[in-house]
Parts: sequence; structure tokens; C-alpha cells
Amino acid sequence: MTSYMLAMDVGGTFLDTVVADSNGGVTTTKVLSTHEDYSRCISAAVQAIAGKLGLATADFIERCSLVINGTTVATNVLAQLKGPRVGALITRGFADTQYIGRIQRWGAMDLAQLSPLPMIVPRDRILELDERVDRGGNVVRALDRAHVEARLRELVEDHGVEAVAVSLLWSFVHPDHEQLVKRVAAELYPDLPVSISSEVFPAMREYERTNTTVIDAFIAPGVRKYLRELERYFRENGFKGALRLVHAAGGVSTADEVRGAPVTLINSGPVAGYVGAMKFGGRLGRRNIITADVGGTSFDAGMIVDGRLAPRHRTMVPAAGHPSPGYLTGLSMMDVSSIGTGGGSIGWIDARDVVRVGPQSAGSNPGPACFGVAEPSRR
Repeated sequence: MTSYMLAMDVGGTFLDTVVADSNGGVTTTKVLSTHEDYSRCISAAVQAIAGKLGLATADFIERCSLVINGTTVATNVLAQLKGPRVGALITRGFADTQYIGRIQRWGAMDLAQLSPLPMIVPRDRILELDERVDRGGNVVRALDRAHVEARLRELVEDHGVEAVAVSLLWSFVHPDHEQLVKRVAAELYPDLPVSISSEVFPAMREYERTNTTVIDAFIAPGVRKYLRELERYFRENGFKGALRLVHAAGGVSTADEVRGAPVTLINSGPVAGYVGAMKFGGRLGRRNIITADVGGTSFDAGMIVDGRLAPRHRTMVPAAGHPSPGYLTGLSMMDVSSIGTGGGSIGWIDARDVVRVGPQSAGSNPGPACFGVAEPSRR
């Protein structure tokens, strides 16, 4: 009996699917992404593939031994800076860590371009916790549970936050205070995503650690929703194989691993193509390759030199519409650069009467005009 391996790339506009069978055959299909419920486009893609193979959907899924998933769900949130309301809890006296930041010239000659980065968490949603740990991991001021409860209620009930980032001083050598915040949040608001720096990026450098944790919280609700719909579809349709997601460093993770660190899903789809290009180039004897992945929302490019992939550490994550390389983080990932300009990018005129393109995208609804999905909106 023929068995199958299913690879899916779920982007902001399209879901692209490739199936390799045990006889060496390859089958592909493309459908529009459905952001309100990703299980719908996943179902449409699987049905289309099964139809091409002459199989019933249930029979095809039963024969799949492996499903590998790459996605730009996390990347597109950052490419457009459209996401949930995030709140942050910081050690007393350090609430301005992200605002102080670091001096970044990044080669700009025009001083007018050296503007502040757009802040994912505005200052009024950054609250301080009365606690302190020293560099040796010793508790200088213990964190009171009632104080934690009050701060969480303030964020959720007064500010309406949908996710929380916690970055406390020296938490990577003494994580107990951050763990307390996470436990209390789970009791008060079970569905509230809480990202703590001692799990997301347990290393020194306050600015990078805070940025990484805030970005993790920013993409967490979207990633959780996506994973929930992905797993539900395959579970309800009898899939018994292995489900893996491509992560930023070029390998794969389980759904539970990604759920614990959503930030690792940044550039998931583009990284899969980057690694695939290296493998494909090796088969052809090509060792120096430029990769280009043009999606509906973003354009992603990378370079393979002498047959080797290029990893990045303390990676800059692009900030939508800002001319700098973006947010300095503690992430390690493959060197794939993304800009918020894809096939479905929307043209608009800014306050200076200058024509701009993106990062706003028509996505899959109404979709790129060139595909004839719908009449282009006039703006």
C-alpha cells in the first residue's frame, strides 16, 4: 500500500501543499488561506490532494505517516504589526528598558530616519512589580502574590490585554518570581497567554531578553489558535502519524514545543524553503544560491554560500514600516530576511503624498488582484 508524507506551507494569502509518496511521486496543490479558521483551508488542501491521488480524504490521511508544516502565521503578525493587545510586567525601576533600548545607527546617513521603533507594548501597559533579585540569584525583595494578582487584574480588566510578557531582572538565574506570575495568571485567567523571559530567552542582556519575550507574547494568541485548528483537523480525521512544525533555526518541533515558545515559529515557512533550496542545490551540484520566497504578505530572501546555511544569533526582527533592521532579540535563526511587501501588498499614499507599498496586505480576502479572486479595493 502506498504511503504518503504531507508538507504544508500556510501563508498569509495561500496554503501550498506538496505530497511525496512511497513510490517517488510528487503531487502539489494551492488554496487560499482562511484566517478566521485555518482548519478550513487545511481541509480544502487535503481534499484537493486526495482528489488528485484518486483517494477518499479519510483514506489519504490514514496513509500519511508524516505531516510537516511551515507557516508565516507568526511572521505576518510582525510584518504588519497587527496582533493582540499585549501588557508587560517588569521589575520596579526598569519599565523603560525597551524605550531606552540601545543606540542603533545601522548605517543610516539620514538622521531623520533614526526614529524610535514602533512599540508593541505602549508605556501605559508596562507595569512594575515590586520585586528584586541580584545577579547571584539571591532574593533582595520577595514578590508578594497579592501584588501579582493586583497587577494582572489591572492589565486584563483595566487595559484589556490579550497576552502578557514578563521580564524580571536576573530571572534567568532565579526564575521563581516569573513562575509565580505565570501560576497566578493561569488561576485567574486560564486562557491568557503568558510569556516569561526565563523560558523564552533565559540569558543576560535585559533589552534583548525583554524584546524577545514581548514578541513571543505578541504572536502567542495567533500561534495558539493556529496550532489548535491544525491539530483538531488531523486528530478528528484519523491521522495517527507524526506532526511537526518547522522552526526558525531550520529544524522541526512538536506542537507542544511550539506552544511553549511561539517565537520560534518566526520565519517558519521561509526557513523551510531556505533549507529545501540547500538540499535541492546539493543534488544539482550548486553550492552558491540566492533564495527568494514571494508570498502574498511578505518577500523573504536568503543566501547559501559554499553549500552552507547561514545561522544568525541575537537576530534583528523587522519592525513593520520602520527603516531600521528592527527589534534586537536573543533569537537564533536561519539568515532569511523578510520585508512586508508581497504579491498582495496594498498601495497607499502617506502624509507626504508619497506612494507606499505594504506592509498592509490584501491577504486571502479579497486576495491579490492578479489572481482574479476579487475586485481590488480602491484606496
